[in-house]
Amino acid sequence: MAFGAIPAVLALLLDDKALQQYDIYISAVVSLIAWWWVAREKMVGDISGMPIILAVMLASMPTIVSSFAPGPVTNDEHAYLLQAELFSAGQWSEPLAEGELSRAFNRRQVYEDEAKGIRFSKYSPGTSIAMIPSALFGWPLLSTLLCALIDLWLVLRIAQVLNFKNDSRLVLILFAASPFFMLLNTSWQSEVFSLTAILAAYYGFLHSRAQSVAWGALVGAGCGMAFAIRPLTGLVFAAIFGLTMLRNGMFKQTLLAIAGGLPFLCGILYFNAITTSDMLTATYELYAAKNTPFDIYGNGDMLDGLLRQAGRWSVAFGGMLGAVALAFWGAWRMRIKDGGVAVAAATLLPVVYSLHWYAGHRLYLGPLYVVETLPLLTIGFVFLLQAAPEKVKRALPLAMLSFTGIMFVTRLDLIQLEAVQRAEPQIAILKQDIPPRSVVFVPSKKNGDPNKAFKHWTPSRPGDLLTDAVVVLRSSKRLPQEKLVSDLGLQGRNLYRYDPATQSLSLIE
Repeated sequence: MAFGAIPAVLALLLDDKALQQYDIYISAVVSLIAWWWVAREKMVGDISGMPIILAVMLASMPTIVSSFAPGPVTNDEHAYLLQAELFSAGQWSEPLAEGELSRAFNRRQVYEDEAKGIRFSKYSPGTSIAMIPSALFGWPLLSTLLCALIDLWLVLRIAQVLNFKNDSRLVLILFAASPFFMLLNTSWQSEVFSLTAILAAYYGFLHSRAQSVAWGALVGAGCGMAFAIRPLTGLVFAAIFGLTMLRNGMFKQTLLAIAGGLPFLCGILYFNAITTSDMLTATYELYAAKNTPFDIYGNGDMLDGLLRQAGRWSVAFGGMLGAVALAFWGAWRMRIKDGGVAVAAATLLPVVYSLHWYAGHRLYLGPLYVVETLPLLTIGFVFLLQAAPEKVKRALPLAMLSFTGIMFVTRLDLIQLEAVQRAEPQIAILKQDIPPRSVVFVPSKKNGDPNKAFKHWTPSRPGDLLTDAVVVLRSSKRLPQEKLVSDLGLQGRNLYRYDPATQSLSLIE
């Protein structure tokens, strides 16, 4: 564990954006308490027999609590939800407003094709497909909750397939109680859904290795869905599973995996052809070409990317400083059971993403881009504990479970603040209870900064003008309120101006 703490110390000294202010200190205290319990003469209690309902409650609580937030923390989530709403309505895209009027509806992470007069999310469609239930029921976090519950079931089944026996529940509890997993479940980021897809692929791989070759199709389907959600993640896992199966002579399983993944690949190619007019050009590529360097991440500094990821793992795994080293050690020793898939994924995925590494939202705890390896490392951690002295086997998991809420709660307040910041105009609308079909104009700058206004405020969709909803529009020197009223036919509606200084609305007479 001392070795596992080194990246956190280096990140603290060399990279002020890698960790939150108190991350390393909180995780260090948890680690010290665990080892104090080990050193005591009296043995602490065993949590391996905790009821499954506790894991369900731990996984569900962040989603339920976050459902009361006024909106998402990131523009990514707005874009995913927009595309999910389009999919649920049977559409690939939505029409742009004519000419420069489209600027009144501009959103980040949404590509506008002026030639075709349409717009759509810049992201691969898998996340939005997974969010169709959320769009249909009007609860964005519904799909997150469903995936969290599926994750728990898959983790429990995987532990049972690996013959963890009485420790299967320990894997489940530690995964559910991971502050990294809990924070993930406050969002509908793409990693929420790719995590489920990869767990399904890993479950299929273990079954195809030990039982029926037909399970190979699930390996391909899981990687295919992950590819539809996060293409790079899907490719890395497909390569790891494929090479492992070939190395172990699992040729039939490999063919079935290819068959299971092909429908997803064909679906992505078709989606590309519909949206970008070229099946080999992804929506993200169009957006990147148009918006570089704004909203395009990755500085090419591989060492910086690796340090940031390692530093975050060092504090995030179980909220215990350095415990991730035990997880990697356990994943390495578990090669005999899974052919080395877990340790290969946990090692290679950070390397692949190190050149495409976003400095990170300040609410991130662990390395978000490689969160799919969290359950695999948790399984490796418990596998190692099975060979540890009884005191160690009891004390470390108990400390993780006992103090898991600290890192989650320290960030929950920040999540609420960020959500409020991005929903200020909508909150003002609710507070002042303005009439239906009203129009609210937000200015082009927030505190004198046009980037903050573009980043923090999300306007309505063009189609909202045809409903009774209150519509939020961007105004600017090029698009003054008078022009928007005239050109969009807003005469006869109640018009309001949003004031960011007072966070209130004033009626335009």
